[in-house]
Amino acid sequence: METALETMMAADAATMLRRLGETVTYAPAGGGGGDITAIVYRDGSYFDKDTRSPRIETAIQVLNDATDGIALASWTNRDTVTLPRCLGGPTVSMRLVKPIHQSPALVVFQVQ
Repeated sequence: METALETMMAADAATMLRRLGETVTYAPAGGGGGDITAIVYRDGSYFDKDTRSPRIETAIQVLNDATDGIALASWTNRDTVTLPRCLGGPTVSMRLVKPIHQSPALVVFQVQ
């Protein structure tokens, strides 16, 4: 059962994505999917700058929700998203490699 705080955070997360996100196309390995809103981190800015760890260049932050985002419970590493590699550039299909962070409202995936 969701607490009042989790309900409020989920509503705030959806508002944040609408204001700051961009449309990407999600394609689950099993078929279906469609357009969702994501914040795209293209330059590794989401991640620690520690040079001893592998650098992750691209990540997406989406709602942790099967209807309006990507539910972590149903994610597989064969799922893909289609998005521009750089703003205004052509779109490319990228695989959702692994989840990096999750909360009840949001999930961040490494993509490549």
